[in-house]
Amino acid sequence: MSRHAFTTGSVCLAALVLVTASATPARAREHGRKVIINYKSGWQRPHAHIRTQSGWTRTPGVGLSHQTHQWWRTETQARGALQLLFNNGDKAWDKPAGGGNYRIKPNGREVWVEGGFVHYAPPGAGRLQTNNFFFHGINDSRPISVYLPAGYDQNPNKRYPVLYMTDGQNAFVGGVGGGWHVNRAIEHATAIGRARQAIVVAVHTAKNRIHDLTPSFDASVGGGGGASKFLGAIVSELKPQIDRHFRTLADRDNTALGGSSLGGLFALYAARTRPDVFGGVLPMSPSLWWNNEEMLHAFRNDRHKPRARIIFDSGDSGENGATDGVKQTEALRDIFVAKGMRFGTDYTHFTARGHAHKEKYWRERFADRYSELFPY
Repeated sequence: MSRHAFTTGSVCLAALVLVTASATPARAREHGRKVIINYKSGWQRPHAHIRTQSGWTRTPGVGLSHQTHQWWRTETQARGALQLLFNNGDKAWDKPAGGGNYRIKPNGREVWVEGGFVHYAPPGAGRLQTNNFFFHGINDSRPISVYLPAGYDQNPNKRYPVLYMTDGQNAFVGGVGGGWHVNRAIEHATAIGRARQAIVVAVHTAKNRIHDLTPSFDASVGGGGGASKFLGAIVSELKPQIDRHFRTLADRDNTALGGSSLGGLFALYAARTRPDVFGGVLPMSPSLWWNNEEMLHAFRNDRHKPRARIIFDSGDSGENGATDGVKQTEALRDIFVAKGMRFGTDYTHFTARGHAHKEKYWRERFADRYSELFPY
């Protein structure tokens, strides 16, 4: 395998109903968006009974055309929200759990209905692959774990935002310290319509972690200062390879960087120094104490507010007298407020009551922070 080896494969999807909303020609815009409805059913002649702003289709509805195996398909135009039911062309109806109608959000682009519930991303697991990547900028290699969301292989024309993460050895199910379960958190957040799907590129940073993730030497620690080279290598070497090998949305608005602790500090460093690349950052429990709180001073002294969206948090508890940096993160929030940054647009900040500086707490909070970073 080459130093820069990335591969593709396949993912099996469970029984689903797929609704895909796509862009329409300018002449059709007054009719709303085109919605492609795919339905998996064992019925011989399934129909979709659809309600738009123009009203319901006539019973039994629109006949679906057969695709493959038990998949059926039809198209409709919709402006705003959709309601629908399915029937067998006669008297048998498929309704959601609890009764009523299936309801699809006004901006629903892809919707899967499975087991009586609406999902906004393919239920099931994405695909994870890990390869070594050699960084010339630091003259060393690191394992890189790439998560491809569910449906990646089945939708060859779809492109995805990318979240780069540090501490890839901790990121996924089975990771060090119990892991963040990033893959499961994303699958849950996207399925319920809170967040968009994304590719995750997690760089394993256990090796030389303190040096690589910190922007300066801290005499109290006796190390640090390699963040500039490491970030430069990610931007100039890793990102082009990822964009070449995978179907990414490569612009800054769809590229983000996240991490916790020193990884959170590194994400804030990226927000200050490379907002041209990273339009958003997700620092959880960032180590703002580093080198006498130099990152706080840097943000305070910057003439302009940050260009990157900053989604950050911390807990307010610890062990043996330690804390999760709650005072520093609240100080950073106050700096952003003083600079006129808007909560929910330019930044979000959250204090998790009773949370300490541990993987299990980052795991609990990740789905919420991710949903703020890449909202549906």
